[in-house]
Amino acid sequence: QKKSKIRWRDVPWGTAPIRNALIGGLLISLIYSGIVPSTLSYVVDYHYTDAVVLFGLTMTAAALSGYMQAARWAWEPFLASRFGGMSDGARGRLPMLRLSLVVGAASMALIPLKLPLLVWIGLVLITMLAATSLNTLSDTLAADAAKTTDSVSLITVYALVTDLGAALGPLLAYALLDMAGGVQVVYFGGALVLLLMIAQWRRPGKADQPAREPLRQSV
Repeated sequence: QKKSKIRWRDVPWGTAPIRNALIGGLLISLIYSGIVPSTLSYVVDYHYTDAVVLFGLTMTAAALSGYMQAARWAWEPFLASRFGGMSDGARGRLPMLRLSLVVGAASMALIPLKLPLLVWIGLVLITMLAATSLNTLSDTLAADAAKTTDSVSLITVYALVTDLGAALGPLLAYALLDMAGGVQVVYFGGALVLLLMIAQWRRPGKADQPAREPLRQSV
């Protein structure tokens, strides 16, 4: 049996929804599946030393980072469907996407600052909530855009670019962390990218608007 091949010619690269879905998927994966998970324990150690005391318990930076990321994976199956359902309204997915980008950018820009530990942990959890929302909406917008073509190539390409973003994120982050003020460069830079994505996800014109079906019906 022959393996299926990616049919690059079947992907209408010039249409705004498809172009935005691929660029958005790459950048969101770069930040939230690459940069943040790979550098979180480094930032804990940078601000609070390798051992922190929380509610009378002493834990390493790696352990605290692991607990915060475990919280994200625990809530993601429940909140992802909730965020997707909220985006099924008459106003579409873009308003919620823009709001998530603003919240994600604001919380990410504050992570490099040395704040009281509980406040800082709260900001990290808000960043991860934004990550859940943005990953869900990015995937859903890619699925919406795929309805404009009969080929499955778009979803295949989207999966490839998100995997690429997740792989490049740690490499880029640790290259920047070696610079002076590397933590600030990484997180302020990530926040800036999220803000620039708001302009990227401007509302497409009628000719470029993809068909959209409720997420609950497409799952």
